[in-house]
Amino acid sequence: MYIVSIVGFTYFHCTDAVSPFEAGPYFIAAVVFVIGYHFSHRNLAVPIALHMITNLIAF
Repeated sequence: MYIVSIVGFTYFHCTDAVSPFEAGPYFIAAVVFVIGYHFSHRNLAVPIALHMITNLIAF
């Protein structure tokens, strides 16, 4: 299921991508979010918080 989450996250964030290389940062972020989810004993708040922090830094 983790693989589906990584692929889905990357796909939905790259729907307007021009180059396949634009998917790299989203793929890495998805892997980090999944690792955070796994090591927090499947607490969904951890990847949500990580995503929020990433958005705050990016904008």
